[in-house]
Amino acid sequence: MRILVTGANGQLGRALKCLLADAEFCSHADFDITDPPERNWKQYSTIINCAAYNDVNGAENDRAAAWAVNAEAPARLARIAAENQLTLVHVSSDYIFDGTNEVHTEEELPSPLSAYGASKAAGDTAAQTAPQHYVIRTSWVFGDGENFMSTMRRLATQGVEPKVIHDQRGRPTFAEDLAKGIAHLLETEAPSGGYNLTSDGDAVGRDEIAMAVFVAIGGDPADVHPVTTEEYGVEAPRPRESTLALDKIKATGFSPTNWRAALALYVALR
Repeated sequence: MRILVTGANGQLGRALKCLLADAEFCSHADFDITDPPERNWKQYSTIINCAAYNDVNGAENDRAAAWAVNAEAPARLARIAAENQLTLVHVSSDYIFDGTNEVHTEEELPSPLSAYGASKAAGDTAAQTAPQHYVIRTSWVFGDGENFMSTMRRLATQGVEPKVIHDQRGRPTFAEDLAKGIAHLLETEAPSGGYNLTSDGDAVGRDEIAMAVFVAIGGDPADVHPVTTEEYGVEAPRPRESTLALDKIKATGFSPTNWRAALALYVALR
């Protein structure tokens, strides 16, 4: 029985390729989740949906596109999973919450602030209609691809002194941790449901993450200038608190890496 992975060219898709050698990895060109192509689904056991519309600001002006990919497409995949007795793994986001709570548990109800967050919250709910599902809520992913860490690394090497928001707090997620956690849930046949999955460690502001990147490459953390969300100016509202509780995923026997250790490894390999 095969595993089909959508969004194979993203950071998570690339990390999963290192773990699931026998899976079928599909890019958007291979498998458009908004219009799923025909498959002999009886040959499959699992769909891992890594595809998403991730332009948070763009979603404010292109809500239809965000909704089609992040909300309607997971509903279609859930229907396929239900009809063919497949497990659906769907990746959700901290943006489904308004950030009022300091730490978000799996039981917290969605309260999105933005169009992007609303589309992810709808997809989160839709994916749960598959009888066997793992809805993975994560945040601030970094891995093989463009991300906040890679941007800060590039700015540091160029001698740029960036302004970085300090009043949005959370824990980054190493894509390798995210991939390993998903593989763990499937391998152990953990109970169906929603799981928070990020790297472990302390919750910090984005400015502290930027400083950690500067330090990791031998730069001066004082070159990072903390500013408020209002001072920075953002088009779409973001949750101020994005820390996700990890008790449930840890109870299954999975222990994520401390994000600081993961960051050191990430920087060393690039």
